[in-house]
Amino acid sequence: MGLQFDEELQQQLDRVNPQFGDQLRRLADEFNWETDRGAALVCAAFLDERLHETLAAHFVQHKDVDRLFKTDAPLSTFSARIRIAFALGLISELEYKQCEITRNIRNDFAHKLERSFDEQRIKDLVSNFSVRMQGNPTDARGKFIAACLLLGIMWAARLPDVPRSTLKPGRYGYWE
Repeated sequence: MGLQFDEELQQQLDRVNPQFGDQLRRLADEFNWETDRGAALVCAAFLDERLHETLAAHFVQHKDVDRLFKTDAPLSTFSARIRIAFALGLISELEYKQCEITRNIRNDFAHKLERSFDEQRIKDLVSNFSVRMQGNPTDARGKFIAACLLLGIMWAARLPDVPRSTLKPGRYGYWE
């Protein structure tokens, strides 16, 4: 079953962010030929990148802040990004739970050579997704992909409303 974006969804994505809409369409096309392992890993990477963007949008712009996301830094892992985004109120409890399901599925595919969305363990994890959308796929793979894309879309839609700031000496009373 191929994942496709209907015309209405494409128009909504273009209103949110045309570049993001194009990225999602390309990603959806990629899923139509990707293996189960590839789909699980790419979906999780997609959400990981969206969490990075969401967190970074709420931080001051500074090179030292950017280093928080580098390898072996406090926010370098998907798990850490999920937890801090939830702790800061940037994602809801429902979104937090969806991310944890995604992370568990990603880890299963990353650490076990023989994994498939047809396996009962993976189906059980996917059945815990509570994200629903019109025309929702019925197979575990399709549900997983749709849930990940929908989370990413919701987060991208929130980003334009976030004011970015740069700390300036004296603004908060510290030494200049």
